[in-house]
Amino acid sequence: MFIKKSAFFVMSLALLSSTSAFAQQAISDTAIDRATQSSSSYEDSPLQVRGQKGDMIDCPSVSYADLLSKPDNIDLNYCYAISKIKSGDYKSAVSTLERVLILAPYRYDVRMAYASALYKLGALNESKLELEKIKSRPLSDNSERAVDSFIAKIDKKQTTTRHAVTLSVGAHYDSNRNAAPENDTVLISGNPLLLTDDQNKEDDDIGIIGSVRYDIEHDFGALRQHTALASFTYYHDDQVTRDELDLGSFSASAGAKFDLGGAHLTALINHANLQLSKQKFFNSTGGNLRLDKSLHRGAYKAPIKLWGSLGYAHDEYGNISENSTLRERTGNRKEAKFGGSFFLAPKHNLTLEGAVTRKDAKVDFQAYHSYMGRIGHRWALNNGQYLLSNLNYGRRNYDGSDAFVTGDAGRDREEKPLSVNTNYIVPVAYALSKTDWMIEDIKAYQHPVFQNMNMSFMAEYFNQNSDISNYDYENIKGQFLVTKRIEF
Repeated sequence: MFIKKSAFFVMSLALLSSTSAFAQQAISDTAIDRATQSSSSYEDSPLQVRGQKGDMIDCPSVSYADLLSKPDNIDLNYCYAISKIKSGDYKSAVSTLERVLILAPYRYDVRMAYASALYKLGALNESKLELEKIKSRPLSDNSERAVDSFIAKIDKKQTTTRHAVTLSVGAHYDSNRNAAPENDTVLISGNPLLLTDDQNKEDDDIGIIGSVRYDIEHDFGALRQHTALASFTYYHDDQVTRDELDLGSFSASAGAKFDLGGAHLTALINHANLQLSKQKFFNSTGGNLRLDKSLHRGAYKAPIKLWGSLGYAHDEYGNISENSTLRERTGNRKEAKFGGSFFLAPKHNLTLEGAVTRKDAKVDFQAYHSYMGRIGHRWALNNGQYLLSNLNYGRRNYDGSDAFVTGDAGRDREEKPLSVNTNYIVPVAYALSKTDWMIEDIKAYQHPVFQNMNMSFMAEYFNQNSDISNYDYENIKGQFLVTKRIEF
């Protein structure tokens, strides 16, 4: 009986380690993501470029050398400008489209692209003026709705205070939801023990997830536009069979984004608390400073975006029925991040990011240094679709090890987490456009309820290699989410 209880206790330590990592991630993934998200992708524009009849234009890749070979070719100039918009080089796109409009002032697709590029440069009044010119001409029903939607987007952006609610619902599958060691062996006082209880062995499960998030932004400043920010998020993950792993979290953040003239500084305070199996076990309060800077590389090249951040938080743990030693993890956490992103091609963006973390705790075997790195790739597909891929790898070195586990408090404990994931995102309206479904005498994909709604399909492989078998495990995860964003 003692061995069985000891095995369960040791397994709960490993599981809570993985849950704690999620908790700390949940804190950082708050309003700062909204405040500092990259605006360099073409599909972030309120409206993608459409032709005179409202059909999507499929331009081939055009280089500057191609443009020089036929400088008066309107279609070639137009497609070159589209490639600049997709790569985030909006200034080059504007100058090219201005030349084209002199030659072809009634090309709606050109003027729409011009309005989109002006919007991305922050020239909202000028962008709206171009849209009004488009509306003064006869338009198809689809094109008119698109232009009206674009104008409404500009009007909303020009308001001083903006609100948004984001709703998400979905499900996920984990092959090893309880983070059981790969070889079903754990150490107790340094002695290996083969797990025989199915409750402690590797167990898969399905979780039903849902979240609601509220964001508010308020612009202020006379000479430069600064923005006050606040965000509130509730998240719940309900397991189908492993009820003791049900997770609920609430996080909030508030602060401001300051325009420094060529750079932006975002300062936030954060708070989060989490419940596991309906028992409160984690509370964290802290702050974060992040600096974003774009490096312009001259004409006809998209800028390189760089960022760096410093974060501090106090993590407070409380004991739960599955683990009576969680309070030992209480302590301060300090983190520094740095990274950059740039375009490999008009539709392909590469991100490189690194992080260094110091976590203090009441006992040495819960305190650690960690070093993490991430390589991310974003592929902007047609019609608002994305394929996001990430490779994460790192190392955590603990100040000691738990004598109850290893039998030697001075033994090293090192973990090397590795994860590879890919996430396919598709607008629901685009998916519905492939069907004949009608709602209230209009095509389903044109219905307002499906606007700003996305589906995502994610697959992930995770492997944590540890020199102590208790913390050595892997997991395969699949997830489906539907997300709806409502702005007002």
